[in-house]
Amino acid sequence: MIGITTGDPTGIGPEVVLKALTRFEQDNVVLIGPLSVIKEEKRKAGISDIPEVVDIGNGLKILPKRPSKEGGEIAYRTLIRAIDLLKSGKITSLVTAPVSKKAINLAGYSFQGHTELLATAFSVQKYAMFFHSEKMNIALVTRHIPLFRVAKELSIQRIYDTVKLTHRFLSSHQKVLKVRKSPIIGVLGLNPHAGEGGDIGDEEERIILPAINRAKREGMDVKGPLVPDTAYRESFDAYVAMYHDQGLIPLKLLKFETAVNITLGLPFIRTSPSHGTAYNIAGKEIADQRGMEEAINLAIKLSSSFY
Repeated sequence: MIGITTGDPTGIGPEVVLKALTRFEQDNVVLIGPLSVIKEEKRKAGISDIPEVVDIGNGLKILPKRPSKEGGEIAYRTLIRAIDLLKSGKITSLVTAPVSKKAINLAGYSFQGHTELLATAFSVQKYAMFFHSEKMNIALVTRHIPLFRVAKELSIQRIYDTVKLTHRFLSSHQKVLKVRKSPIIGVLGLNPHAGEGGDIGDEEERIILPAINRAKREGMDVKGPLVPDTAYRESFDAYVAMYHDQGLIPLKLLKFETAVNITLGLPFIRTSPSHGTAYNIAGKEIADQRGMEEAINLAIKLSSSFY
């Protein structure tokens, strides 16, 4: 059973979820979100059938299309209910629609993102954000942190763990992801020109290269540290980027509409479209559901080879 959260009720989550589900069999799907919002979206989109719904906040009225305490409260409660369903075995995989970190924090919760919340809930110490598309696969060593903190948070262990999680995931789902049987992973440097031999920073020699060498000693085919501004011209089964925008700018430039976010390291499959809440177009019935379609499709395929 796949659980699908509808995300922030004032964003495009409910719309893209219901539109996307028209492409799939719904017997093994559970929707998690406010039933009143789901029913309203069903009416507006002219959809006849919807899956089973686990209601969160029934009677909720459509709220202003912006980050709000009320929307954040519903979004957070939806995620907590999804976690409960995973732990009880009611659902075995999870697809999440976009939420707003600002809205959830306005509701009084300390929220960094889906990735961190799920890892904490399942006591997972080693995990990573991974993005899949037809053009490229990207894993991130650091996630949603200010740039000035990136170098401070890099370590040999953290980079090695990200490489290992990426290699294991690629190897386990080689056919679904359409990668080599023995995947090749490219690890980016942090600094311009990958440090220029230490003249533009020493993180490559001091932190990144030792992590790569450790992975190589364990039999992984890993290249780097790669010069970041030319690395994407080479062909790798996945890239490991040191920080958020280093990895996601090229990915979203090429495949923004259909890229899928996957959390590595969890004891279940979790996917999500790579876009956000898009408050500016919420309620206008013009949101592109292809990212959600890909997230659901990938969750189905990965789950079949996960268990």
